[in-house]
Amino acid sequence: RPVLLRKRMTWDDLLAYLRTFSALHTYHQKYPDDLLRSDGDIAVRFCKRLQAEVAQHKNRSAGSLSDEIDVEWPVALILARRK
Repeated sequence: RPVLLRKRMTWDDLLAYLRTFSALHTYHQKYPDDLLRSDGDIAVRFCKRLQAEVAQHKNRSAGSLSDEIDVEWPVALILARRK
């Protein structure tokens, strides 16, 4: 699928974006203990794992949360209304 939306952001920006998801808030309501984990909540763990996978793919160290990345969304939204 072609990339329809592309944004340059830092890993911190990506984490902040993930925190806006209603699904994440619902998950934390259902599993509040996840917020107390010493290795971070599910959003932090996801970002760390993604950062490690990107670093491994590029054969380099994981870097820092202020490093810039390109995030791509291969999705489209069609809006319509009835007249």
